[in-house]
Amino acid sequence: MKLNLFSAFHGTRLAARQFIKEGVAGSVVNVASLNSIVPMFSGVGYDIPKAGVAMLVKQGALELGQYGIRVNAVSPGLVATPLTKPLTDIPGVSEAFSERIPQDRPAQPEEIANAVVFLAGDESAYINGHNLVVDAGWAVTGYPDLRKFGVQQG
Repeated sequence: MKLNLFSAFHGTRLAARQFIKEGVAGSVVNVASLNSIVPMFSGVGYDIPKAGVAMLVKQGALELGQYGIRVNAVSPGLVATPLTKPLTDIPGVSEAFSERIPQDRPAQPEEIANAVVFLAGDESAYINGHNLVVDAGWAVTGYPDLRKFGVQQG
């Protein structure tokens, strides 16, 4: 909860206070997860806080829009990072994910960063309260059941 929800809450609050103090419009972009909308087995400790981030951006848009502050989120699917490598190195897990991702690959970190930059910039000036899913279409297929690989993520 501290890492996945409270940090987004406090960061949004601090940014909003600064924007209001300076009298400027601004953009806050939080990172949620595909798991904010698609659950995974044993993921309750991760899924619920990320769903909270998705609601935080809606609440932020509602309350901060009057100050010209936009609040959005990016929800990545699987991203090839050192953090996901131990999971995807389990025999069969990478293939289980690939079966669910229509583009048949994880995202590269810069692909997620590009979505954040877009939401932070002027090109998205009329986007507010949105949770942008960046997952190569994974959300339309559901989450693989990783229990058969001995993965317990609780």
